[in-house]
Amino acid sequence: NSTLKYVISHKEIFLINSRVNDITIANGNHVVQKCIEKVDPDSLSFIINSFKGEIYKLSTHAYGCRVIQRILEHCPTSQTRPILDELLEHTEQLVQDQYGNYVIQHVLEHGDLDDKAHIVSELQGKVLMLSQHKICQ
Repeated sequence: NSTLKYVISHKEIFLINSRVNDITIANGNHVVQKCIEKVDPDSLSFIINSFKGEIYKLSTHAYGCRVIQRILEHCPTSQTRPILDELLEHTEQLVQDQYGNYVIQHVLEHGDLDDKAHIVSELQGKVLMLSQHKICQ
């Protein structure tokens, strides 16, 4: 059982970085997802940093929500904490969004107890209203 390790050159980082801006395009999103899945997270900081302040927007996009989910799956807490902090600021809006709700579900499935507790706390007392919302059902 061998482990395949990926090494990224400066040229590859430049090419990947140019695709980050295309995350909302189908092929660009697949490139970024594969990088997140296969490349050492330490080499991905430039990707994650480029999303700062854009997490809500990306989470509510058909392709962007997939990239956010891959980051939450494959990156360490030091990289995911800022993303989670941004997500949790918009919990109620995200659960009502056709793509954002997948990101919140992902946090509920894979997140730590504090993040799950925050989501439950935000939604407490709103379950009936949300259960009648077509996206949240």
